[in-house]
Amino acid sequence: MKIISKFTASTYAMLTCYLILLLFSSCNRDELFDERALLSEDPTEIDKKKKPLPEVTAEDTPEDVMDNVAIELKAFPSAYGGGSNTTGGRGGVLVVVNTLEVSAPLTYDAVNDIYRGGLQHALEDKLGGRPRTIIFTVSGNINLSGLNNKRILSSNNDITILGQSAPLGGITLHDGYIYMYKSNNLVMRYIRSRPRITQGNPIPDEPNSGIQAGGDNIIIDHCSVSWGGNKALVLGGNENTSGGFGQTVQRCSVSDSHTYMQVSSQNPAIFPDRGNLSIYHNMFARGGNRTPNTGGTGGYIDVINNVIQSGGTKLIVVQYSDNAKVNADRNYYKIPQDWIKTNEFQMNGGSVSAQNPTGAYFEKLQLHSRGNYYENNNGVILNGSENIDKNDNSVIWTYRMGSKNIPQYTPIDTNYLVEDEFDGIPNKPPFMSAVQAYESIIGNSDVGANRYIDNDGNVRFYMDSWDADLIAGIKANRMAEYKNSANWILPVIPSNKRPDNWSSIGDGIPDFWRAMNMPEGAKYNDLATNGYTWIEVFYNKVDL
Repeated sequence: MKIISKFTASTYAMLTCYLILLLFSSCNRDELFDERALLSEDPTEIDKKKKPLPEVTAEDTPEDVMDNVAIELKAFPSAYGGGSNTTGGRGGVLVVVNTLEVSAPLTYDAVNDIYRGGLQHALEDKLGGRPRTIIFTVSGNINLSGLNNKRILSSNNDITILGQSAPLGGITLHDGYIYMYKSNNLVMRYIRSRPRITQGNPIPDEPNSGIQAGGDNIIIDHCSVSWGGNKALVLGGNENTSGGFGQTVQRCSVSDSHTYMQVSSQNPAIFPDRGNLSIYHNMFARGGNRTPNTGGTGGYIDVINNVIQSGGTKLIVVQYSDNAKVNADRNYYKIPQDWIKTNEFQMNGGSVSAQNPTGAYFEKLQLHSRGNYYENNNGVILNGSENIDKNDNSVIWTYRMGSKNIPQYTPIDTNYLVEDEFDGIPNKPPFMSAVQAYESIIGNSDVGANRYIDNDGNVRFYMDSWDADLIAGIKANRMAEYKNSANWILPVIPSNKRPDNWSSIGDGIPDFWRAMNMPEGAKYNDLATNGYTWIEVFYNKVDL
């Protein structure tokens, strides 16, 4: 946890007034805030599952208030699971990406403490080791093909990327990818990454992904990732040496790559440091295996409420996870084929290897798998209501090839299945059945990079044609060819820029909203009464 120890005079004044109001006010507090429902005294107005913030007493100093708030605050109001308490760049410096030229150098505005320039330097430059929040005042496609190895390579920690800050059109990275596998404490929201590096039909299995990150405390939310080589999205990886405790991928569109997603490691040195891995409300569309591959841990894993379409040979794979506690619940499988492809448990072992130095079998899986909906071309195999017995969903689980010399597709031993859902991961999302999750993700199109803030400060919906076609394909139970790079046509998206007079300071907070909501003299990285910084408060509008 980072403790923010330096406050401006305006922050102290704001907190002092807040304490006085708590002690002496007899009025209705709801009347103290107008549009500031964003800053509601009752945090359940923002998130019904969030724990109430600690009570503030007369003896609390401003520092005490901020310490208490920091303990409870989530990355953003709709953050869930293992990465939900990630702080990212909160309280640090602001970096404004004001150009689509990826390598434009940063300039520093010392008066307002703001860097401005291109995305490569926004992510790669050290900035004195300060946490950073990255916003965009432009929208459009950002071409990464001219970068070394066609990638943005960063090992910096404490970063928040707010793609919803871009105007109409959002941000799409293409012909290259983001590689941040050594970075800890990362929040990434509303970004599209469509690398299109690997070429062929079928595309070869090459080591590039749309987004690759690794480390502790990561949350990737409402991102759209496609056209990767080996996988579309990776958290971890075989070469990852930086742990991986507390990771969430939620509401992301993952598609059209050699395989979908890996949230696992095959490096036994870090197995004890991995856990609390959460995969919630994602769309796996028009692709093959790994929905996702997860594991490399003896800790908790959630794969819950995802919509899964696959043309491959396997779905979720749990690997290298001796004694892992896995919830694979209430997912909606819509398979446009005639046979039952399965989730798999990889019971590795039996011989000494780098992944298994003792030669022991990894056979202590604890699996909860209930409430899943499974439909293929032969009809409905599971309808989501099979919740009477712990073994009701065992039909969609088999052994992975090479597991203790057991033939692939052999049903797993039901002794691995447990009665009760594991509750070891913090900030679980509200309960949804598999059918409710399908309606939320597919019916409401609430997945991928689909929101932005317009010039009037309103939240608007925008989805590019690729994600829209993926959703239409799932609805129609069709799946186009996904391993032919000739089909990967970069969508045309609007390219816009914020008006020059939108934010006179240039910090991405419009003047009209600042005047209505912020105390005079407050800065973007000062803390509001709900514990978020003002820049977060404004762009967290997408969560309401």
